[in-house]
Amino acid sequence: MTARTWWLGVVALGAVGPGTCRAPFDKPRPMIERINPNVPIPPGGYRTIATVAGGAGRVDFQISGTVRQQLEDSGFTMRRRAGRWEDERAAVRAICAPDAVLVVDGVLFIRYNKLELRDCATEGIAFEITASANKGITDMTNRLIEYLRRAPGTTTSTP
Repeated sequence: MTARTWWLGVVALGAVGPGTCRAPFDKPRPMIERINPNVPIPPGGYRTIATVAGGAGRVDFQISGTVRQQLEDSGFTMRRRAGRWEDERAAVRAICAPDAVLVVDGVLFIRYNKLELRDCATEGIAFEITASANKGITDMTNRLIEYLRRAPGTTTSTP
């Protein structure tokens, strides 16, 4: 090994090393929760919610089923809705249409790292939560349940 190749190896390790070795020491990102106070249905007003898996894979459907079951066990009426849409807004329009078979108050999009509840009246996001490094789908679902059980007029995020 020549001095030049040894030196290039040291430089390459110096450039890559700090980025890869630092990850275990990074502070975990917190769970991010957003509540939209401008939707016409108050937090406690969602009685029937359609659930849509955020992807087409087997894991996406399993996660969606787990969240739906957790919400049903908590006393909410959940309706599974399958289909293909251009985007979330198009899905909400189709699911919440006046002539739709299922009558729902909102649509919950379920992804492994995010839950997004959209209001049928405005098609806007009423509640959104994103996972953190140490909190997963069960914790996000528990926060959604807390939101859905709030008294009308309560719009601030929970700690």
